[in-house]
Amino acid sequence: MRNSFVGLIVFLFVLSGQQGSAQLREIDSTKLPPDAAAAYAKVLPYEQYVQGWSDKWNYDVPRNEVVSVLSSALTQLTASAKAAPENHELQVLTGLVAHYAYNVDVKDSFDSSVHFLQLATQSDSSDIRPNWFLGIHQCQANQGDMGMPRLIAVEESSDWRHLPLDFWDAYVTCSMLTLMPAHTLRAIDHATQLGASPDSMKNIVDIENKRYKSSDAASTYPAHDAWEAENHGDDVTFTTRLCGVSFAVHSNWIPKIPDVQHGTCSAVFEPPEYPAKHGKSSPSVLLMARPAKAQEALSDFVGDFLKGRYADAKPTTLSYCPSTHCLSYEMIVKDMYESEGGGHLLAVAFERDAPPYDGLIFEQPWAPPKPDDSKKSKRPVYYRPDTVFHRLPGKIYYLVILDSNASIFAPASKDFDFFLHSIRPE
Repeated sequence: MRNSFVGLIVFLFVLSGQQGSAQLREIDSTKLPPDAAAAYAKVLPYEQYVQGWSDKWNYDVPRNEVVSVLSSALTQLTASAKAAPENHELQVLTGLVAHYAYNVDVKDSFDSSVHFLQLATQSDSSDIRPNWFLGIHQCQANQGDMGMPRLIAVEESSDWRHLPLDFWDAYVTCSMLTLMPAHTLRAIDHATQLGASPDSMKNIVDIENKRYKSSDAASTYPAHDAWEAENHGDDVTFTTRLCGVSFAVHSNWIPKIPDVQHGTCSAVFEPPEYPAKHGKSSPSVLLMARPAKAQEALSDFVGDFLKGRYADAKPTTLSYCPSTHCLSYEMIVKDMYESEGGGHLLAVAFERDAPPYDGLIFEQPWAPPKPDDSKKSKRPVYYRPDTVFHRLPGKIYYLVILDSNASIFAPASKDFDFFLHSIRPE
C-alpha cells in the first residue's frame, strides 16, 4: 500500500520532464541463466514506463499489458533465482524488476525487491548497484530515511566522476523527497559535469534554492529561529546554520542562548556542579562565532578576547582541534575565584571558509508524514517543507572557552574535551 502525501509531490511533475533512467543497461545479461536472460529481454522495452508510480497512466501502451509483462517476468526471475542462488547478477536483476513491478502495483513486489537487493548487497559488497537500486526503491515508497543513506553510502564509497549519470538522477530524486537541498544541488552539479543538460535541471535548482532564507550579518535573528536542538539519548545536539556549526552537550547542561546580533552567534552552557574546595562549583563552556572582519587574522580575533584580563594567556596544545588548525591558550588568573584557587581557563579558536554547498553537513534524510491507516478517511497528509537559513557569507571565526576554577579544573576539562570533540563546523 502506498502512502499519499502532498508538498514535494510537485517534484514528480518536474521529474517527468527529464529523460528517464535506464538501470537495466547496468545488468550484464551474459551472466544470466538462459531463462533469466529471456525475462530480461522481455522487460527491456517496458522499462521507460515503470520509472515511477502514478495514479494516472499517460502512455500509449496499455497499463494492463505492462503489468502482465512485469508480473510474468518477476515470476520467472524469482524461480530462476531460487534455482541459481549464487548468481549475483540474477539477484540484482530480480530486485530491479521487482522494483519496476512495484511501480505498477504488482502484489508482493515491494518485499521481493527488498529481499533480492539485500541478498545482492551481501553477496558482493563492492557492487554499488544493489544499494543504488534499493535506495531509490525505498525513496519512491516514502521510506527516504532508509533509502537516502544507501545512496549517500554509494557516493562516499566511490569517486563521483565514475558513477553513472542515472545514479545521480536517482540521487536528485531521493534528496528532493527527503528535503536535502544541499545534497540535491551538489548532485545536480555532478550530473551536469557528467553530461546532463543544465536546462533540464533548471526547475529543480530553482525549487531547491527557494528552500533557503537569506542571511545578513547586520540583521538580528531570534535565538529560536537561529538555533535548532535535537535530543539524542542523554545528549542534545545544537545547530546554527547561520554560523555553520553544530555541537552536542549533555542533557543536564543548562543552556543560555541569546539572539544572533551583529553577525555573532553565541551559546553558553553550564554543566552540573562538582565538589570544590568550598562546597560545590560549576564551570561554563562558551561557543562564539562570527564572520571575519576585513583584514582580520584569526590571531586578531582571539586577541580581542584575550586582551586586558587574559593578556597573560599562554599558548598550549590540546588533544583535539575541531578544524584543520587551532590556536589554543591556557589562562591562570589568580584574582578570579580566589577562594577556589583562582581561575583556570582554556580557549580554542579556529576558522572555516564558506562551504561550496550550504548546510550540507547538517542535512539528514526526512521521511514524509504518513496517513493514519486506522482512520476510514484516506485523505492525503499535507505538509509544507521548512526553509533553512543560508550560512553567513565568507570566512567565519570560532572561539570556544572553558571558564573554570582551579579546584574543579580536572572534571571541567573533561567536559570541555567532550564539547570540543562534538563540534562540527561547516
